[in-house]
Amino acid sequence: MPFTPFHMGLACPVKAVAGNGFSLMIFGLAQIAMDIQPLVHLLRGEGVIHGISHSYLGATVIALIAVLTGRPLCNYLLNNWKPDPQQRFESWLRGSPTITWRTATITAFIATYSHVLIDSMIHSDVLPFAPFSDRNPQLNVMSFDAMHILCVGVGLLGIVGWMVVYAVETRA
Repeated sequence: MPFTPFHMGLACPVKAVAGNGFSLMIFGLAQIAMDIQPLVHLLRGEGVIHGISHSYLGATVIALIAVLTGRPLCNYLLNNWKPDPQQRFESWLRGSPTITWRTATITAFIATYSHVLIDSMIHSDVLPFAPFSDRNPQLNVMSFDAMHILCVGVGLLGIVGWMVVYAVETRA
């Protein structure tokens, strides 16, 4: 299903560990960009939902677009979000008002490549190595339900990680 929030679960522990070295905004933007082509295919009623966007070649192009468009957009949004100084959690959650090019690039590639990997395990029409191969060696490595449970579980672990990081950083 396009625009699934399950992919975001994998970002939560990465953010907890990497802090400002990883951007949830860029990650989310890249996830949405990955699913534009499947959404169009669904709206048109086409049989094959996932196309070239769900290959590593397509993911590379989408990651580059997410970096070039997402970094300025996200920096604009972060610079215009002025949390109340009395709200320590909001200020901490906002983090740095600037996403570096390095952070945007690393995040976008993690987002798009993990998206292909996850979807290639549970969707039969994903061809991760297209146009060079019409095989999907990851298909059925995990069931659809198990993948969703894993993504939710990892996401919850990441949120617990954020709580720990927040407690440690604000204790000082």
